[in-house]
Amino acid sequence: MWVEVEVEKELGIRSKKDIENLVPGDKKASIAKFVELCRARVKKYSDIQTQQSIRLGNFMDWDNSYYTLSENNNYMIWRFLKVCHKNGWIYSGNDVVPWCPRCETAISQHEILTEDYKEVTHKSVYFSLPVLDRENEYLLVWTTTPWTIPANTSVAVDTDFTYSLVELDGKNYWIAKELASKVFGNSIKIIKEVKGKDLIGLKYVGAFDDLPYVTDLSEDELNKFHKVIATDSLIMPITTEEGTGLVHTSTSTGEEDHKLGIKLGLPVIPAIDDNANYLDGFGYLKGLNAKNSPEIILEKLEEKGYLFKILPYKHRYPACWRCKAELVWKVTKEWYIAMDQPTRLPQSNKANEKLCEKE
Repeated sequence: MWVEVEVEKELGIRSKKDIENLVPGDKKASIAKFVELCRARVKKYSDIQTQQSIRLGNFMDWDNSYYTLSENNNYMIWRFLKVCHKNGWIYSGNDVVPWCPRCETAISQHEILTEDYKEVTHKSVYFSLPVLDRENEYLLVWTTTPWTIPANTSVAVDTDFTYSLVELDGKNYWIAKELASKVFGNSIKIIKEVKGKDLIGLKYVGAFDDLPYVTDLSEDELNKFHKVIATDSLIMPITTEEGTGLVHTSTSTGEEDHKLGIKLGLPVIPAIDDNANYLDGFGYLKGLNAKNSPEIILEKLEEKGYLFKILPYKHRYPACWRCKAELVWKVTKEWYIAMDQPTRLPQSNKANEKLCEKE
């Protein structure tokens, strides 16, 4: 895809849909033209690379160079996939994956390289969630990705942590004991303390509960929605180094969140499309780009009385190695190769040999 991205830059293309209109009104011809431009770029720069290598004294079989666009390469990939399919290893499934909204594609873990992390400053937000059936009690939650708040599913706590109910300006906030003075200052009034396990099951009101997707949840989903849950330290460990000890959990926009959600049977509500725009169920947010519109989320939190405070947060954040756009995480359907399933084919060596001969 790095070839495609460079050709898109040359053409001044800003989205994948633009490729389909290179030949106005003819989608098929447009794609064919784009493919040929990509092939031409490979030819141009591979010739330059070959000549430079020869000048450096490299001796290789230059007339039979390896190209990823070659038919032999593609046929070998399809052969490999066919063998996997016959073994019953290929399956389709939903997962939350790193995603480039510019290239409109998933990014594999090995593609998130160290050199493609950016040192950036984002707005982190502390926001409060009123606890149902408890007067004047709030869960204080922190996140560095405010765009995911409309898709909040749950709030996770560590069952072994001690949590304090702290009074400030007439409101009582739940926070991990070790983080209370860091967030509220030293002059704090602690009303009571409990273990995290005592908070499990508390229901709360979300800042975006007026969005259509919430009203469309089934009764079973609503019973599991917007509750305090116990984290699994092997999936999503909670620390007391930063934040509040109560973790905003979004099963459709967080990798660990999704895994924990699968374990606990939490609802998964897709939030963004391939360009990172909010989907239909997000009402007045529909069509807005999640990464480019954090101010809208912050303004809504303040308008509805959920905002506690906003602080700049400098951290290393992954970017697409091809186009350098900041990544998002989204739930999507992908094809996978199972690495933990036995073959469906006979296990004798003869059977495997015959399979290879047929291929």
